[in-house]
Amino acid sequence: MLKRNLIIRASAYTRSGYGAHARDIIKALWESQKFNIRLIPTGWGNSSITDVIDTSMMDILSFCVNNQEISFEDSIFVHLGIPTEFERLGKYNVGITAGIECETLTEEWVKACNAIDLIIVPSTFVESVFLTSGVKTPVVVCPEGVDTEVFNITSEVDNSVTESKFLNRNTGEKIDFKTDFNFLLVGQWLPYDIGADRKQIALSIKTFIDTFKYVDNVGLIIKTFTYNTDTPDAYFTLQRFRDIIATYEDKKGIPPVYFIHGDLTDEQMSSLYRHPTVKGFFTMTSGEGWGRSIAEAISCGLPIIAPKWSSYMDFVGDKSSVLLPVTIQNVPQQVIYAYKGMFPQNARWAMVSEDKASEGLKRFKHNYDNYKEEALKYVPQFQEQFNLTRSYSVLVDKLLDISPGAVERTNNLKLVKI
Repeated sequence: MLKRNLIIRASAYTRSGYGAHARDIIKALWESQKFNIRLIPTGWGNSSITDVIDTSMMDILSFCVNNQEISFEDSIFVHLGIPTEFERLGKYNVGITAGIECETLTEEWVKACNAIDLIIVPSTFVESVFLTSGVKTPVVVCPEGVDTEVFNITSEVDNSVTESKFLNRNTGEKIDFKTDFNFLLVGQWLPYDIGADRKQIALSIKTFIDTFKYVDNVGLIIKTFTYNTDTPDAYFTLQRFRDIIATYEDKKGIPPVYFIHGDLTDEQMSSLYRHPTVKGFFTMTSGEGWGRSIAEAISCGLPIIAPKWSSYMDFVGDKSSVLLPVTIQNVPQQVIYAYKGMFPQNARWAMVSEDKASEGLKRFKHNYDNYKEEALKYVPQFQEQFNLTRSYSVLVDKLLDISPGAVERTNNLKLVKI
């Protein structure tokens, strides 16, 4: 069998969405047995190295890192990251990106995309943003996909996730949650003002508290961090919770808000989505390039409460989700400044009002049984369309298409026989 040489530059070891995406891509390319892979590891922002990569994946990554014999001029070169990092280093050059969570790209991003041969994005939302912004290079949608062997409705629930990862919002002590009806929110809590954090963690907390103040037996579980997952960050993040609670003059009746800080394995995350007291996945995110946590939750039969906008509209179920109405607003200047070169000055993203989100949360709780029934019915359809094999077959085929017979007929492109 002939294998095409492929060099991929990606943040494969990091604790980030791009890191998880990179590992999925490398595994898919490896299992296809169609590529001779070299990995050039990179960092991703301030993300630290993750320690929950399983042994088999570590073996694959180590082999690819040590596979130094492949040269750029003889290879398909793939970079996973943001477009301004894309370069023409290989025989064929491919950029894989989650894009940006607003309506338009910067001129620099468009120019960088138009300088390579193929762009891979995870959703039709990102595809539309790229095309309407002026990207002329072919743009192909390849969903990130979900590992349905882990994220499903049949695996045994690992209760250890509730025994060692929960911290009390006031004391920092490890506790079990006591409420039977809990919403789950997952995402990095970026260090910006309320309303400026893309995941809208603070706004979601405040909305939840205001909605269920003095309502018994309802809680919010948040899997989050601010900068990384070390102990100082845990207590810094905990203080951010306390700061929100301190804004309430009347603290009586504030519903329980728990948070999980630190790495969880995929199996533990799956158990969290399927824990019997976790009833719905709640987010007020201003936009997603894909929405990995939302996809995993759906695959585990968890109903979704989320803004009706951006990438995950490709795969959320209409009957199993509460889709919150949005208004499209300017991205705050502090965000545009912090992410220099990523957001154009006229960037806009989605916002959900607290009133509309509160209405959606109440409607979900009142009709929970119906939403749960529909969520479980939707799982087989979702898993058939968005499992890893089907999703990444698109990527494998496109990488072969970009260098098909032409690759094998090119004298200076080396192919490896196995």
